Amino acid sequence: MLASVFFLVWYNCFRAVSGGNLNLNFTSLYPENGAVLPSTGMMYYSACYRATVVKFDSKQQTFKEITIPSVTGQPNTHVSGIEADRSRALIWAVVDAASAFDTNGGQLSGPAGLVGIDTNDKILYNVDLNPALKEVQRLNGGVEVGGAQDATTDNDGNVYVPVAFGQAILKFDPKTQKTSVFYFKMNPKPHDIGYTGIEFVNSKTLILWNNVNRRIETIDITSRKIKASVPKGAHLPKPTVVDAIYIPSFSKGTCLLLNNVVENQVEVMKTRNNWKSVIHTASISTKEFDGISTFTYEIDDRMYFGSSAIL
Repeated sequence: MLASVFFLVWYNCFRAVSGGNLNLNFTSLYPENGAVLPSTGMMYYSACYRATVVKFDSKQQTFKEITIPSVTGQPNTHVSGIEADRSRALIWAVVDAASAFDTNGGQLSGPAGLVGIDTNDKILYNVDLNPALKEVQRLNGGVEVGGAQDATTDNDGNVYVPVAFGQAILKFDPKTQKTSVFYFKMNPKPHDIGYTGIEFVNSKTLILWNNVNRRIETIDITSRKIKASVPKGAHLPKPTVVDAIYIPSFSKGTCLLLNNVVENQVEVMKTRNNWKSVIHTASISTKEFDGISTFTYEIDDRMYFGSSAIL
């Protein structure tokens, strides 16, 4: 399997053109997400169907596959989200049930986990998220939820994992090694895919994409009452299913990229008032490349989107 990562040349946060690419020649990679660890420059990708994490050294052009105990080789198991920790040199990978997405929410039960990997490829954390998902199910009147797919971290190293089928967010505290239900909204129809992409910006704000309503939502993590707000202009009217979202570091928290897998393009959103309102400024087509663009990330202040065939 040859996955590709394509370079986006940015003139400003309003306009971008594509050009150049990086081919990842690794058998059955199928990367659902990827990230770069700034301290080492190493690139990490989720080998979705292998349930592993693949590390790529761009200077040496070498790959290292990282297997995960009790995850790799298990049935009904995917590794999807990949996130670089903001507080230390650590990569987080999200484990989910393949059936949740294969059946579009019809079969949600199965593996759900969060894995922390250090620069020496050592597994520091291997967290089972199912107990927290059971708590969300209890709060949701017994209606099953599931499909943890992406993640982000705050400046203290806490990890936030949205539940795709159920509109909830789990929070893992590495210091206490406890997982809690950070945000929850009653959802009698969790089989509709909801939260997918998640990002953290401006020291206190979570930004999410809600596929049910096709809109951006924000959460102030410092607020006493955690609630989701909808910025003015946050909806995208065109057919939109977003797989991942990303905020480029050079935009200083004012620009958001969304991987629209329906249109196979990257949507560019801009804010001038700390996400109280947003403007849709551009759509970057990725249709000319093989596969579907499922994630966007940054290498040396340059933006790339990942394109992969999905089985």
